[in-house]
Amino acid sequence: MSRGAFAGAAPVLTVEGLTKLYGRKKAVSGVDFTVGQAEVVGLLGPNGAGKSTTLRMIAGCLAPAAGRVRVAGFDVAEQPGPAKARVGYLPEVPPLYPDMTVREYLCFARDLKTPPRRRRGAGDGSPENGAAWMDGIIAALEIEHVMSTLIRSLSKGYRQRVGIAASLAGRPALLLLDEPASGLDPRQAADLRSLLRRVSAGMALVVSSHDLYEISSLCTRIIIMKEGRIAADGTLEELARGSGGLKTELEVSGDLRLAGNILRSCAGDCRIAEVPAGEGRMNFVVSAGGADFRERVFRSFAARSGEVSLNILRPSGANLEELFISLTGRDSPRNLPEES
Repeated sequence: MSRGAFAGAAPVLTVEGLTKLYGRKKAVSGVDFTVGQAEVVGLLGPNGAGKSTTLRMIAGCLAPAAGRVRVAGFDVAEQPGPAKARVGYLPEVPPLYPDMTVREYLCFARDLKTPPRRRRGAGDGSPENGAAWMDGIIAALEIEHVMSTLIRSLSKGYRQRVGIAASLAGRPALLLLDEPASGLDPRQAADLRSLLRRVSAGMALVVSSHDLYEISSLCTRIIIMKEGRIAADGTLEELARGSGGLKTELEVSGDLRLAGNILRSCAGDCRIAEVPAGEGRMNFVVSAGGADFRERVFRSFAARSGEVSLNILRPSGANLEELFISLTGRDSPRNLPEES
């Protein structure tokens, strides 16, 4: 399934039939999706699913065997200059120059994306695309005090923050992040999520991570890959519904036999589990969800309100870990080898 953020709006990123071969092995096979402005897409999958390979091909660092990638309308293979100028990319291991200071490296990254002559030209010197933009990123990542420090002297966490800052240089239209919170402590990771939410209004983001909390708390949409293909694409609620993981929990009192009959008439073939909740009360868990189902249940119980009472009616769903396992198998998304 290929989808984007806004119907009718031109997507920032379009991926069509993307395929990569290593010998006879297909690392990525026929991947299609789009990403719109202000959309934050999480890329999940077990080790070897093709996530990092897909990001490298989108960034133009790796040539595909087949398929095409367009960024802001520019074909990455046929128009690499303007396409790559609109992409910010952070690999899992940031490509830093250890003998540069942080200031030198970030100026270098900014000049690659927006050369000084362009920044001085009409329309290129706005604060959003120049020094003021980078100053805001530097402040948000709390690296002001290491600007004069050689990169080789930085800890892993600070190197990661410098890499994130460099990926945002030039205010890209598309930001690709591969394990961006690697090396960050929990507070720094939370600050990074806050920063990415702020900047995402003006760009499209694709974030690959093994950290399910990172993906579920940041991303508006999730793509799960398995064996080089897309296994699922949608919001967390959509994925839960599609995998049968979305449920409705109810607590009723009164005529419990009548309550069961009402639920069975509304739920059709859906499974219904009963859990006694005390004298005259019963909890039900129905393997169905969605506003239509809950509306039917509410109206049916309201029509028999003198005989049975609906005390609780709430949706619940499989969490992202359960969905991941159901779609990809028992491989845990945490503690896997770095290459994916």
